[in-house]
Amino acid sequence: MFQTMRAALYASRLRLRTHEESSSRRLGILEMLELATIKGAEIFGLEDEVGSIEKGKKADIITINIKDPHISPTADLLSSLVLYANGNDVDDVIVEGNIVKRNGEIVFQDWSEIITYAQNVSSQMWSSFWKDKPELNEVWKKFLAWN
Repeated sequence: MFQTMRAALYASRLRLRTHEESSSRRLGILEMLELATIKGAEIFGLEDEVGSIEKGKKADIITINIKDPHISPTADLLSSLVLYANGNDVDDVIVEGNIVKRNGEIVFQDWSEIITYAQNVSSQMWSSFWKDKPELNEVWKKFLAWN
């Protein structure tokens, strides 16, 4: 998510430099954080379920180690998080109220089971996609020499 926020921020800055439209403006750090949270949820119609910490919403939250030299010291913590943080800086992850990462360590009991499940879901998604778009499957096969 940090890389996505940075890419969106840089893209908005590049657009501002390459377009002379008077309506163009530079997106700010707070706007990037909102797009990654509540505004992103609104885009997908999920604002009643996720995107902010509120009673009745799914309790998804992360804590970030801000004591690494690439983030701190800083005069503006939010800017430092968007511009310099990465997934390795995430200390704790809580998903729907369940702790899944604590002190930088995944706390799943059966990691291989989760990987197998994720691979099966991925395979199902790709199968569905290729079924709906067979012409793209042919392009994909040509693109990949080992297919």
